[in-house]
Amino acid sequence: MSSSPAEQAQVHTATSQLTVFIHQGAGKTILLLHGGPGVPDYLEPVAAMLAPRYRVARYDQRGVGKSLALNGSYSLEEHLADLDAVRSYLGVPQLHLFGHSWGGLLAQLYWSKHPERTASLMLCNSSTGVGRQWATMEAAVMRYNRTQAGLLGWSSMGLWSLLSRAPGRAGRSAARRMMAQVWRNYFPDPKQAPPPDRDWLAGVSAAAIQGTRRALLRAPPASLTPGTANLELPVLVLFGGRDIYGAEVDTLLARFPSAKQVRLERSGHLPWLQDRAAFAQVVDDFYGSVP
Repeated sequence: MSSSPAEQAQVHTATSQLTVFIHQGAGKTILLLHGGPGVPDYLEPVAAMLAPRYRVARYDQRGVGKSLALNGSYSLEEHLADLDAVRSYLGVPQLHLFGHSWGGLLAQLYWSKHPERTASLMLCNSSTGVGRQWATMEAAVMRYNRTQAGLLGWSSMGLWSLLSRAPGRAGRSAARRMMAQVWRNYFPDPKQAPPPDRDWLAGVSAAAIQGTRRALLRAPPASLTPGTANLELPVLVLFGGRDIYGAEVDTLLARFPSAKQVRLERSGHLPWLQDRAAFAQVVDDFYGSVP
């Protein structure tokens, strides 16, 4: 656990109520963006590695965990407005963004819209793009899950995914069962994987999964084009050797050709759990080198 316990704060926007966790520290402000979409924050172990040397914040995205989507909408514009509201609450003109999985794509979208408010990007096992790129990446993830889960597990995932579209309690329960299997698939042997946290599963939202996914599939490629501003910001792209995205990482590397690239061969999609020492060294080196 961190020697700087997290303080909880509530950040309000016109369409959301966000629960933010802040680990106070003396250095630069780093905002951790969790993946999903549609699941609560799980990046406390990463925050523990960074605090109290740095001020580290993380939050449950709209509609998941302890946060609310007051209007029931999950557009990318609202996700980005939420992120900027957290930045404003933290009182800093720029953020060092650490994004994992879908959170890495959210970080890129924020950089594209607000390059002047982005101090650095650490893209950890990051999703690759929007529109057709998102669809292609999803296909790669499905192939990975099919291999990991086996025939019975894959069939169950398909059933839970279908039932998660049902309204109300039935849809929420199905989404949680699906995410429990996804969590297990992230480990080399799903049968030996540690069980997902029950409180974390309780915060999964089928509406957030489906709403954000629809927004990502509709988004134009220009969503990730910041023009000429702030293209030289420090960027680190980190992937596990057994990550869920496979060759799709090439799309991300092409977007950031001058980024520092790190591949942790012994890790999958959760490097802070699967190769903790190597991951901690990479994170420490990157933020120690960023102005």
